[in-house]
Amino acid sequence: MVHHFDHRWVSYDRGRTRDVPLAEKQDPEEFVCGRYWVLSCDVQAVLDSAKWDRKWLLGVRDITNCTNERTVLGGVLPVSGVGHTLPIWMPGAGPRAVLSGLLSSLACDYGARLKVGGTHLTFFIAKQIPVIHPDVFAESAPWNRGESLRDWFLPRILELTYTTWDLQPFARECGHDGPPFRWDDERRFLLRCELDAACFHLYL
Repeated sequence: MVHHFDHRWVSYDRGRTRDVPLAEKQDPEEFVCGRYWVLSCDVQAVLDSAKWDRKWLLGVRDITNCTNERTVLGGVLPVSGVGHTLPIWMPGAGPRAVLSGLLSSLACDYGARLKVGGTHLTFFIAKQIPVIHPDVFAESAPWNRGESLRDWFLPRILELTYTTWDLQPFARECGHDGPPFRWDDERRFLLRCELDAACFHLYL
């Protein structure tokens, strides 16, 4: 149900999946509906045991294929119960929000593509995905010396991710107190191109 920078890719309606249309994506109060449900107290118990105190998750889809357009799919989503085919990553240090941007980049995807031989992005493959060390994001952006890489990446990732009120905790952690950003396909394409270009530069 998730895709790059989109936790509302599909929704369930009367037991069947449906693509979420643009009009619904542009409504920050329109949420998706799951097929299966888990008690919130059970979800919270698992998060507590993992010492994850944030009100958002970062998931990467297990189901993939080396013949698909992209190999690594996933992103930030509200706290919820998820199945085993959406493993959750709980980064312990550094700019956590930036990791979602890296995992959605073409440069990172290329490295993962070389590892996947079947239809699963398993944990042992996921651990081999080449992500840039968190300390690098404290350095100046080579294309804008007056701004750190973190400060350059974060507003773009935030705008792409924060499109509904259910991700307000993620936005606040990123330092944003305003309303969700409007879903605009042209603007989103530009932001993703900028992120990909930056990642190509950083990955040399």
